[in-house]
Amino acid sequence: MVTPNKQRGVNLIELVVVLTVLGIALAVGAPALVEVIARNSADAQAKRLASGINFARSQAVNKSQMVSVARVGNTANDWSQGWQVFTDANPADAAQFNAATDVLLRNFDGIAGEYTVRSDAATPTLITFNPKGLRADAGIADRVIALCETDRTTNIPGFRITVNRIGRVTITTIAAADKAAQCL
Repeated sequence: MVTPNKQRGVNLIELVVVLTVLGIALAVGAPALVEVIARNSADAQAKRLASGINFARSQAVNKSQMVSVARVGNTANDWSQGWQVFTDANPADAAQFNAATDVLLRNFDGIAGEYTVRSDAATPTLITFNPKGLRADAGIADRVIALCETDRTTNIPGFRITVNRIGRVTITTIAAADKAAQCL
């Protein structure tokens, strides 16, 4: 008894159909994947900045002394070059880290060039917390730092990191349609 040969592999038509379906799926899915990656990256950067501010607040309570988080660099309101957390022996001077009197607790690297990270006019170069974890400045306005893509016309949302009077840090999303007005 002779058994018929079993077909092995695929024929050309099946291969072309599979490759066509795969090509369509990639063409539709790739841009969406790129957008998801960009959204996650922006969200991660905003959370990193908020965690640096929260770290400063917790260190003020733990060390029972004034602790500041300050932007690095000389460009007004620009936090994209990084920020430092340090014990602040003289917070009234509203100055950056002073190696002679302050203790550097942590240094945070800047944020990649595709983002702008700017504070509003009411937010000074640093935010100081007292030993109770409250914002040490006398101002009643919230301190706001906005993180947005440099190209504000994309569908990637921006983020606002807000430090209220009692020192609570929150992150809110800036809708893509509102970025032109709300990104500082």
